[in-house]
Amino acid sequence: MWIDSHCHLDLIDPQLSTQPAFFQSLQDAGIKAICVPGTQGLASLPEAISQQCGNVKIFHAFGFHPWFIDKSPYYNSDSNSDSNSHSNIDNANDRLISDCLYQLQQQFLTTKGNAIAIGECGLDKVFAKKHAHDNHYQQQQAVFEIHCEVAKQSGKAMIIHNIKSQAEILHQVKRLQLDSDNIGVVHAFSGSYEQAKAWLDAGFYLGIGGTITYPRAQKTRATLKKLPLDRLLLETDAPAMPVFGKQGQANTPLAISQIANTAASLLSVDQDMLASQLWQNFFRLFQLEPC
Repeated sequence: MWIDSHCHLDLIDPQLSTQPAFFQSLQDAGIKAICVPGTQGLASLPEAISQQCGNVKIFHAFGFHPWFIDKSPYYNSDSNSDSNSHSNIDNANDRLISDCLYQLQQQFLTTKGNAIAIGECGLDKVFAKKHAHDNHYQQQQAVFEIHCEVAKQSGKAMIIHNIKSQAEILHQVKRLQLDSDNIGVVHAFSGSYEQAKAWLDAGFYLGIGGTITYPRAQKTRATLKKLPLDRLLLETDAPAMPVFGKQGQANTPLAISQIANTAASLLSVDQDMLASQLWQNFFRLFQLEPC
């Protein structure tokens, strides 16, 4: 039985995901659970999906992805406009932070939320440089700090988005002294063993996705062979990150089978043993009773 530990089910083409045959195909493939991270709070699943998921358990996370912090009504991207004073921009940024904090507190520090994890959250230096204004990375850091603070208060694990920002993320979690027993999972890990060890030493799990199915991904495949089984999760990141041989096709949780087959081969374990260990890892990290 497989868990897709990171799937944006709300972003998959509804013409596919709302069909009765879709979830039946997942069940037939042995996929028993899916974790749907938030990007702008909590993912909004079409009612047609919620009604048809059947025996596939859907877990939710709640958070603000660094690509989408500008979706807040308080966001002000015009950092160079002469018509806005620096104080107005600062006030807008303060309101952005306050809004994120309030929503995270409502989800995790009251009885109103039911998300199992905080995220998808983190830092993306490449996005900040290519797609946003000069102050965007600083805003990402401020919003990520809010996620970390709520994680510390609530005891919930985080789902981390990291692009060229490992040092900054590790500095933040160390500074705030987050609990290393269930600090979170680094989504879509594809780095060196040295990078993996730094995450592991800090207490993180590593989310392994479709990258390992590509023969050219030699560094990540070599790293995976050295990693401890009890700190791994598998994910599709659907509809993103298609597996090898399926480029240009719709990516869905069904890809977890190909990812698992590759992982089992690289780790030299049989698939039943791998599935059992991954199941334990998921429920241990997110402090859930196995279902």
